[in-house]
Amino acid sequence: MKNELSVYWSSFEFAYEKNNVNLKGGFVYCLVKAFDARDAINKIESALKLQNLICIKMDYVSIYEENTEWETEEQTRNFNRLYNMAQNNRDVNFDDFYSYQTD
Repeated sequence: MKNELSVYWSSFEFAYEKNNVNLKGGFVYCLVKAFDARDAINKIESALKLQNLICIKMDYVSIYEENTEWETEEQTRNFNRLYNMAQNNRDVNFDDFYSYQTD
């Protein structure tokens, strides 16, 4: 584990821990300050557990480059805001949660 904290980001699918009648699961992006990818994963999984969510598939966990550009200015501003939040706290900073319904 390195001694320096970096901002990591991730995208993952989640399921609801407690059966939700209308919703099956969803996906979300998040940014978190961590020592390494394993530390970031542990923090993300702990934060999800507090919200009664279970990570079912993590697409990636990597260092977020501050100068990352998105498709739109609005998206770029949103992720810059999340990046700045992650730089200034130890919380997992989630973007909007997107859920899907059961069949």
